[in-house]
Order: sequence, then C-alpha cells, then structure tokens
Amino acid sequence: MEDSQYFVHIKSPVDVRRGILGSSRQIIQILQRYERIKSLRVRKIERMALLRALNKEINLLVAKLKRELPAAEMRLRLGKEEKKTKRGREEKEEYAGDELRKLESELRMIEDKIGRLA
Repeated sequence: MEDSQYFVHIKSPVDVRRGILGSSRQIIQILQRYERIKSLRVRKIERMALLRALNKEINLLVAKLKRELPAAEMRLRLGKEEKKTKRGREEKEEYAGDELRKLESELRMIEDKIGRLA
C-alpha cells in the first residue's frame, strides 16, 4: 500500500508545544520528589534498625548493671502510699527532709575535703 501522510493543522503550535514541555517539566519534578521520598524512606528504615540495635544494647547493659548492683530497698516511696492520709504524708515529708539534710551535710563534708586537697 501507499504511504499516505496526513497533515493536521494546529491553530497555535507554539502554545501546544509550550503546554507539552510544561507538562514534561512537572512530571520530571514529581519524579524527582518521588526519588527524594524513596531515599528518605530508606534512611528512615536504616536509622530505625540502628535505633533498635542501640535499644537492645542499652537494655542488655541495664540488665547487666542490675545483676551487678546489690539489691537495696528504696527509702523514698512515691505513689499510692503517699496519698493515703495527711499524717502519712507528713511523716514521709519529714523523712525526705531528714534524708535531704543528711545528703547536704555529706556534700559539704566532701566539698571541704576537696578544698583542703586543692
């Protein structure tokens, strides 16, 4: 058969070309944003894996530390026991105040020793 050629008249070829190029530019920008998002997702997954590994290591170290430290009872208890009565609160506050005074005096003694050494 014959090669027949058809010509179609476009009223404003410059505008059509400009529109096609503008659409192509938008598609390229969208693809670039998509690639950035993909790379961010990969970085996020890598960092999440790193955080999980660090969290496991921290948990192991805390467990090891708990095994190594001697068992001791906490002197200051917070929570439900404090809420029982006013009297109980006052006693605990006095106890906490005594502990605070003891710690402050120990701190002063240590600072004095450091001052004598310097």
